[in-house]
Amino acid sequence: MPRDTEQTSLRLQRSVYKSPLKKGFIQIYSTGQIVEQMILGVVAIFLLIYLTSVCGLEPDMAGLVLFISLSIDAVVDPLIGATSDGWKSRWGRRHPFMLVGLTLLSISIIGLFILPAGLPTTWIFVYVLVFNILMRVSNSLFILPYAALLAEFSSDYEERSRIMIYRLIIGSVAWAVVYLLSFRVFFKDEDALSRASSYIPFALLVVGIIIVSGLIATFGTLSAAKRLHCPPDEHSPISQFFREVMQLFRNSSFVCLFFGVLVYLIAGLGFVNSISLHTYRYYWNLTPEQMQIPTVIQPIGMIMSIPLAMWLVKVIEKRTMMLIAIGAFATAYGVPPLLRSLGLLASEGLAPFSFVILSGIVYGVVSGLSFVAFGSMVADAVDEHDFLFGARREGLYFASLVFAAKAALGLGGMLAGFSLKAIGFPSDPTSPEGAAQLTPQVINMLGLLWGPVFAIGILLAVPFFLRYQLDRKAHQKIVSAITARNAACQAS
Repeated sequence: MPRDTEQTSLRLQRSVYKSPLKKGFIQIYSTGQIVEQMILGVVAIFLLIYLTSVCGLEPDMAGLVLFISLSIDAVVDPLIGATSDGWKSRWGRRHPFMLVGLTLLSISIIGLFILPAGLPTTWIFVYVLVFNILMRVSNSLFILPYAALLAEFSSDYEERSRIMIYRLIIGSVAWAVVYLLSFRVFFKDEDALSRASSYIPFALLVVGIIIVSGLIATFGTLSAAKRLHCPPDEHSPISQFFREVMQLFRNSSFVCLFFGVLVYLIAGLGFVNSISLHTYRYYWNLTPEQMQIPTVIQPIGMIMSIPLAMWLVKVIEKRTMMLIAIGAFATAYGVPPLLRSLGLLASEGLAPFSFVILSGIVYGVVSGLSFVAFGSMVADAVDEHDFLFGARREGLYFASLVFAAKAALGLGGMLAGFSLKAIGFPSDPTSPEGAAQLTPQVINMLGLLWGPVFAIGILLAVPFFLRYQLDRKAHQKIVSAITARNAACQAS
């Protein structure tokens, strides 16, 4: 058989329905989720306060660092995804990128949190911007090919959700352990968050965890090479990249999912996460020990979401699960500050602290449900793209989702920085000058940003998910049509 015919035949065979994966393999694959959780779930939480309190940047300049670096990363993401789709090597088209990403990611985290002494403010801005860009891009080099493997390992509507649940379990546990350990060891003192020396061992711990978990996921999944789709016989030239991107936006399911995720994550990932530590400390008057609880509760909430997600994926559509999550998110964060503004909730004591704990639990549960839904919905959209255009674009689709997440993180972080500046929140609230600026009006505005403003923002995602129509029955028809088409091609 000629080589091109043989490759085409092999690609068709790998496009049909795949047998279920073994549990052990799914668990090995899922360890790669720890890498993303270390960046989005741990580093991102401490980054803004590190840039302002340790690096000495004004909140708006710190927000600008987040926005520029994530914007650049977001532009690069589709290129990484498209290149991975067409890459050829003896290790496949995904794993080489994962290994390069792990190496650069480790270097960038250490560089970011080990700040050279004596730099003027302008050079500090440049220094942290360069390493933050490198951290974001190298994270993409690992996580995009890793995420694309989901659509290649499995073609089953519910199995994809189960794989996402395993990733959720492992990632959430790692997040909870590292975050709690960070406050118990590295940031346990009153002013530890403002000391540069606290962040060095923190960075080394994060890097060690990333290397171990990333290598397990990379080398542990090499055995499944036969399940992967073959890249095109000829890699698409860069001139076709934009044509492929335009094809994505001709898929209505992708368009609804992309913009729904973008709006949802601007509010839920970028904005509220960036101001959470400020709000816990100065609006809810929590001590450093108490500040650990609502954030540690979040990964616990994600673990609590696991049995709920396992049940929901069987009885409702993924779109409906997202709508429920958005409603719960907006309510849990929007209501407590409104009650306090109306004088119905005290500023200190057990009652407000209970609401903060509840918001942390809801954040975790909602994050778990949305994580499972997003990843599985993108994999389904990949199948629809194959049905519509006759091409597999796993890397480009997952890159687009990560593009939305990172653009949202950058936009949300920038909006958080500018919002803090707009309400007059000081860059160093621990200094005498900063403490004098923390008037009751500023503190009250901080709470409204964290609550009602966030709730309004996240509700703007609802119309996009209402228009998403790729449900269980529609996906099954698509998979059956692809299987029949490929079988006919093989027969001919």
